[in-house]
Amino acid sequence: VDWRLGMVLPEIAVWLLVHWFAGPSMMCYACMWLTAGVVFVPCSQVAHAILYPDNQTYTSWAKLQIAESCDFATDSDFWYHMAFGLTTQVEHHLFPGIGHHCYDNIRLLTREVCAKHGVHHYDVSAKKAFGALWTRWVKGFPAPLA
Repeated sequence: VDWRLGMVLPEIAVWLLVHWFAGPSMMCYACMWLTAGVVFVPCSQVAHAILYPDNQTYTSWAKLQIAESCDFATDSDFWYHMAFGLTTQVEHHLFPGIGHHCYDNIRLLTREVCAKHGVHHYDVSAKKAFGALWTRWVKGFPAPLA
């Protein structure tokens, strides 16, 4: 794609015309994006919107990443695929350059290291995680996970 302004507009016009006459309808794209968004937003926010640690109490970057992230339904293949691999957010925050297909193995090591150093590693069920997210969105305050 040539991002200079002179070429972006013709490329957009060609893309729209090709998809209008030969491709799936724009409604199919809109439905796909809306469906993916409805699934992605809650699954990504489960790990971010339900925990509020005091960042002044953590002496290292890694401890803060573990404290402000939450794994959910880590043993469920259904939630792994439904959430696009977002069920292991602690590992994602600690190792962002590693593919999410490796996080299940890393999760076991992360738990061992957390137990060794006395850092609490949140791993809750999908019901508890989405319930806490709903409480956060509707009532405006975090629900306890413990």
